[in-house]
Amino acid sequence: MSKIIRIFAFIFILIMVIAGTTGCSEPPPADEGEVHAAAKELLPLAVEANRIFFWEGLPHVEPDEDDSVDIGDAEYLELTEEYMYLSESDLMEKAEKVYTKKYCEDIRKVAFEGVAVTKEDALYARYIVELGVMKINRRLSEEGLAERIPNIDSIKTVEIKHDSAVLSVEFTCEGKVEIQNVTLKLEDDGWRIDSPTY
Repeated sequence: MSKIIRIFAFIFILIMVIAGTTGCSEPPPADEGEVHAAAKELLPLAVEANRIFFWEGLPHVEPDEDDSVDIGDAEYLELTEEYMYLSESDLMEKAEKVYTKKYCEDIRKVAFEGVAVTKEDALYARYIVELGVMKINRRLSEEGLAERIPNIDSIKTVEIKHDSAVLSVEFTCEGKVEIQNVTLKLEDDGWRIDSPTY
């Protein structure tokens, strides 16, 4: 093998080694203090969002045959005057401050479109807007999930990467303490939650 060929072979191998090392190296993990601080800020906001989308929902007027709208098994009532002229975008702003873009899309579908589990079993939208007035599915409001309140002082690290983290958090639900993993992801506008907290 000539000297020139050996040099080119060496350079080729060196480039491959460098490229392989660069491609396989993981960026350093995010700062744990920064991640915990973000979680302590996001979790209380998640409680506010969950009350709107998964728990009791926004307050509504008392049932009135003239005002209520029945769609399938859902009965929709106007929200109280303070909230009745809110739009879908107004409510989604609450979720967007807490959850990732992908997770917000799932919330939007459940809240404003509904979800068909089977042909016989459907979850009707929680909110509809009719003639500019927002209404809430009364049955979901009365049969909503029980509140699960996070203890932000209980946060512990399970795993942290450069753009994601898994944290262990204590939640209190109906007097019982449960431990749940909460996933955070780093988006363009900061950390957001990417898993259920309700």
